[in-house]
Amino acid sequence: MPRSGKDAILIGYKPREARPRGPSDDINHSNVRKLITALFPFEGVWKPNTVVETTSWEPSKCSMAEAEQQRQQPSTGEEEPLLGGVGDATQQQRPIYHNFVLGTGVVAQAGAWILAAIVWGSVFSHDLILFSVHPLLNSAAVLFFVQGILILQPTHTAAQKKQGTYTHAALNDVAVLAAVAGLVIIEYNKIDHGGTHFESPHAILGLVTYILIALQAIVGITQYFTPGIYGGVGNAKALYKYHRVGGYITLLLMLATVCAATQTTFNTNVLQMQLWAVVVASVIIVVGVGARMKRSKFGWMAGK
Repeated sequence: MPRSGKDAILIGYKPREARPRGPSDDINHSNVRKLITALFPFEGVWKPNTVVETTSWEPSKCSMAEAEQQRQQPSTGEEEPLLGGVGDATQQQRPIYHNFVLGTGVVAQAGAWILAAIVWGSVFSHDLILFSVHPLLNSAAVLFFVQGILILQPTHTAAQKKQGTYTHAALNDVAVLAAVAGLVIIEYNKIDHGGTHFESPHAILGLVTYILIALQAIVGITQYFTPGIYGGVGNAKALYKYHRVGGYITLLLMLATVCAATQTTFNTNVLQMQLWAVVVASVIIVVGVGARMKRSKFGWMAGK
């Protein structure tokens, strides 16, 4: 007997067999959160809304606190160097002697030692006379002056600046003594042999360099150790930038004087140092030292 209605629809209906329940049936907010975190590891707290399709992300208080702490921490170094990249002349918490080779200091060291080797090699390859002491002492002075610059260039903290200043003064004192001794030797030798004084380009450059060395030594010592003669510490510190610029100019004149020495009669006939070799060594020194210069150290001369 035929049936109607709901019973008629169910005639011949065979219910589907129940399939085993799998992991995909257990997807919920917790699983979605694990999946998103694995794909996008945010440093925060991810919170799903009541609607699964839309999510929100809120940074944790811990992450915000860490970011604020990093922002407030003082910089570990000074500003960007005049040449080179950041960090080429940034002193870390290391012993002061690391400044000798920090960043491009290695380049400056290479040039300084190559220049000294050129001069000393040429001198010791011939019989030594009184005049031989002059190039030996003056090349040693250049070497010590370069060390004096490198030791002080990247100092940052107050303790580093103080230690660097004393080391800078000691190295420059040795350099000044060597340079003055070299001047005394050459003048005595010229007087003894009736030679001319301050006529060649080498001699003229040397005289100007000696004058600058004397001025630099006087200003450098007095402005730091006896600032009262300038009217106080503030006025003395205002001269630092001029002393710094004067030091770089003096170094350039020293290197130019050594280059000019290759054109003297004694070098042409005896030592035979090559101009190109001295120029290359000098350029290496300038590049190494120049890359560690800081714009901020020149005050208004740097446009600040």
